[in-house]
Order: sequence, then C-alpha cells, then structure tokens
Amino acid sequence: MYFTNVETDPSKAQCKECNKLLSLGSEKPKIPTVSGLKGHLASCYKELHDMDLMRAISKSFMTLMTQELPNFIQMSLTSMAESRMIRPEDHISVQRIDKCIMELIIVDMMQLLKVMASKD
Repeated sequence: MYFTNVETDPSKAQCKECNKLLSLGSEKPKIPTVSGLKGHLASCYKELHDMDLMRAISKSFMTLMTQELPNFIQMSLTSMAESRMIRPEDHISVQRIDKCIMELIIVDMMQLLKVMASKD
C-alpha cells in the first residue's frame, strides 16, 4: 500500500510518501524481504505503521474468530462428548475430588476469616 516496485531494479521499492528507495534484500524475485520497508514506516511514518499493524491484527483476529476458533471449539466439544465417562456419586474418584474441593474451600474460607478479623 505504501510502496511501489521499481521496474528497473527488482531489489528496490520506492516509498510513496517520500520517494525514498529502499532495499528488498535480494535481486532474486522469490527472496525479497519487507522488514526494511516496515522499519522505514515505523521510523518515518509511525501513524501509517500503526494503522498497518492494526489492520494486520484485525485481519488475523477475524480469521481466528470466523474459521479457526469455531472449528477448534467444535472439535473440543465433540472430543469431550466422546471421551466423557459419567461416574456415580459414590465412585472413589468422585469422592476424592469432592474432598479436595471441600478442603480448598475450608482453607480459603479460613484465610478470608483471618483477613476479615484483622480488619476489625
């Protein structure tokens, strides 16, 4: 958006704002890099650089939200539903988990009561 290719030198790009020639790192057409161009925007045109960065972040976020995340959630839910084992309340694992949760609540409540008592 902010640069044009130099027809006479494929290893260069020209800034549309200041007409400065910048290196693309290589004369070979498939190896050019844009890090120098990004650096030029960041140092000379911070607002343009920030807008470009926000545009890229927005595009990545939208791709994630519309394609990757729904697929991941669907796969996760399907996997959980397929592998879920329902155990009765009197199962030893359920009892152990309940005991741990109760101990956690009791310890945290004691800490909370100590803090409340120290404030009075």
